Amino acid sequence: MGKIHINLGSLKKRKRGERIFQFESFCKPGHPAQFDGSFQENIRVLLRFGHHEVIAQEGLKCWSFLLELSHSSAKKLKLFVVEEIVGISPHRQCHYCRSVGWGNHMICNKRFHFVLPSKELAFEEAESFIIEVNGIDSQNSTMSTKQRMEIENHLMHGVLHLNGFGHLICINGFEGGSEFVSGHQIMDLWDRICTSLQVRQISLIDVATKGGMELRIINGLAYGEPWFERWGYKFGHGSYGITEQMYQRSLQALRAFPLALLLPPLYHTIFDVDILTITTKYQSTTSEVLKSLGDLFHCMMELKAKLSHEISPTTTAMEFHSIMKVASCRWSVKRVEMAAQVIVQELRRSENRWVSRQEVRDAARAYIGDTGLLDYVLKHLGNHIIGNYIVRRTVNPITKVLEYCLQDISSPFPYILTASASNTHQNNPTRFQITRLQLNEDILYLYKQILIMAEQPHPISTSPVSSAFPVAVNILLDTKHLIKDYNMNFSQPTNIDPEHIKLTCVARLRGHLHTELQPKEILRIPTNLTIGDLKRVAERYYKSTYFGLRNFVADAVMLENANASGGEDCEGDLVAGLVEITNGGVVVVEGSGNCVDGEIMFECGNGEEVVDCLCGAKEEDGERMVSCDICEVWQHRRCVRIQNGDEVPYVFLCGRCESQIVKLPLMQY
Repeated sequence: MGKIHINLGSLKKRKRGERIFQFESFCKPGHPAQFDGSFQENIRVLLRFGHHEVIAQEGLKCWSFLLELSHSSAKKLKLFVVEEIVGISPHRQCHYCRSVGWGNHMICNKRFHFVLPSKELAFEEAESFIIEVNGIDSQNSTMSTKQRMEIENHLMHGVLHLNGFGHLICINGFEGGSEFVSGHQIMDLWDRICTSLQVRQISLIDVATKGGMELRIINGLAYGEPWFERWGYKFGHGSYGITEQMYQRSLQALRAFPLALLLPPLYHTIFDVDILTITTKYQSTTSEVLKSLGDLFHCMMELKAKLSHEISPTTTAMEFHSIMKVASCRWSVKRVEMAAQVIVQELRRSENRWVSRQEVRDAARAYIGDTGLLDYVLKHLGNHIIGNYIVRRTVNPITKVLEYCLQDISSPFPYILTASASNTHQNNPTRFQITRLQLNEDILYLYKQILIMAEQPHPISTSPVSSAFPVAVNILLDTKHLIKDYNMNFSQPTNIDPEHIKLTCVARLRGHLHTELQPKEILRIPTNLTIGDLKRVAERYYKSTYFGLRNFVADAVMLENANASGGEDCEGDLVAGLVEITNGGVVVVEGSGNCVDGEIMFECGNGEEVVDCLCGAKEEDGERMVSCDICEVWQHRRCVRIQNGDEVPYVFLCGRCESQIVKLPLMQY
């Protein structure tokens, strides 16, 4: 892992004249400025408002912004912006670009690191801090454990390339050690920075956890999307050959997984009665029928959100006597109590088995002849306490009929807070309660059971739905690269104002292996510019932006896919006419000027490495790989059954090369 050690100046010198910004409004429109230019123009405007930090390292510049959490709080955060000159950096390539599918992008001349240092440094005047440069695997790094922890524990670290593409490397809210700002607040800050600077696309690796659980599983099951999608981050690049269609289908399959396959009598032997208890408990909190795993998780997450704003716990059961106060009842208390006790006795005989309403009613009629009374009691009995029991009622997701079951609350139960039966005749009904702690324990329990199901060598039942369950879970776990497109209409040239236009351009080097150099660019230019002027503007932009084009000389401007008669440029023609001709197309700026021989021009290198894995992957995705010592083709370690922690064989042969060697005739001596 490449690192930069930032040494700052003296504390007293850095305190003088430092401006204070509000954390919650930083980079909102007008705070500190109205950013209306390109990304490169906007970043320069922002840095003018920062406090310039004097650092001695060559190729680095640093600015800081003092962010006040609130007017009533004395707590302040320091946001550092470090400008890195890539040309003199030992780590020119960006591993994150390669992992997210941007390996064909050209290396930029500069990178800007936005850092909220770790909690030990964030609220104090830090003299130094360490940041990660290119994201290369740290397993073989010479960094100390303390240095590695400092890098991983920054409250926020994002990097923006000079072309407007970037990566959110890490955020750490309360779960990650932050004391005063949540992950939600930090994400809001990062999103405001990216929006105001008018970046193009930002990627991140979704490894967010809460309470020891992967949020991409919990949020995916509950809401059908990652936690980061509330800020616009969507599927970007799948690992292990996973496509967006595979991801969406897996997510839908998991959310629609029937709870009936987890409950008696269909549930697998790895589950116990807690699954049934949890399901019935949360069914009682909603009028909606919980039919699927997605329904259950959505119910629990919505309940969790309510509990975070309420002082009192959520009601899930009340004393049975209260129903005669809240509903019209034409029978005496004694008769209602007798009917209820008969029903409870019949349910006790079922030994924790769910019993249909009709079965309970028929059994109770042997003792209670008044069917109207039985119907009244059965209607109001669900989720009420009678003696040492709670009568649970739910709709069977398969038969669609009401079923009843008893829950014993006479002794402590790991997930239930019991209510005293001595309060039977109080005016206020006794509540059976769920606390936030119990809710978190239930979610964690279900999460662990899902992971256990994913690891089972055999499906939980013979149904096709069950056999697909482990595959779907692993696809969700392997989908970590998300991307937000901050400029959805990037390819459409639009009028900024009457005097300027946006023009989509792409560079093309004569005689170069790559016909068109990625990514495409949008240039903001005056409408009265000529084609000749455009060549000089484009040449200057490409030379200042990309390391491999510092010798670029623009020779011609033409329309993409244009033929010789209609596509050649004319020096004196206005660019505005060219925009009308393109009608949303792309203008090609053709020129010459390659890198020095041997210099790497692209984030993925010079195209020498070949990825062809058994899973279908054709490019690097950030997962650990191994190269065949004969054909030098890269494959995932996991796909060739080299587990994490295992040493790579001294000589590794892929399956294809190994099979070819086996076919060779034995040599006779």
